[in-house]
Parts: sequence; structure tokens; C-alpha cells
Amino acid sequence: MGLSEGCIIKNTTGLACWSCGLTRMFDCIIQLDLLQAFRYNPYFFLWIVIGLLFLIWFTIHSIFFADKPIKIKFHWWYAVLFMISLIAFFILRNTSWYLQYFYF
Repeated sequence: MGLSEGCIIKNTTGLACWSCGLTRMFDCIIQLDLLQAFRYNPYFFLWIVIGLLFLIWFTIHSIFFADKPIKIKFHWWYAVLFMISLIAFFILRNTSWYLQYFYF
């Protein structure tokens, strides 16, 4: 039993899913071609940048404000917001406008 190439969702429905282009995006990040990485999957590229900014902020906070703990509180609406943005990206990704400006 062999694996077929490509995305199962795209091969089945013809629609690009939210994760199409992730492997190529990570390859471009490793090669430091950030513009092309953004074009392959802008949604997760932006989440990686946001994650790195939070990591930098936590590091700076722990260095300069070690006596004050960081209070991180998870709210259920964070997950809802993430899922809504993921669905919106899935819909936007399959429009003709998106296909004009981005590759996947």
C-alpha cells in the first residue's frame, strides 16, 4: 500500500485545505526565503511569526522582570477565534483573488 502524493482533500475535492503548502513553506523558511514561504501558506507563516514574537517577549520579560511572574490565562474564545480564522482562511484560499497573488 503506497502513499499518493499531495493533499488528500485537494485530490478529492479540488479545494486547497488550510495546510496545503506547509512542507514547501518550511523548506523555504529553512532556506531563509521568507517571501516565498509566506506565499505558500501565509496563515501559518503569520502564526509562526506571532509565536516567535511571544517567545521574544517572554524571554525579555524573564530577563528584566524576573521578580514579576507572567500570568498566562487561557480563554475558550482563543480556540474559537483560531478556528474561525482557520475556516476563513480555508474559504479565502479557494477564491480567485487568492490564486492571483499566492502560490500553493
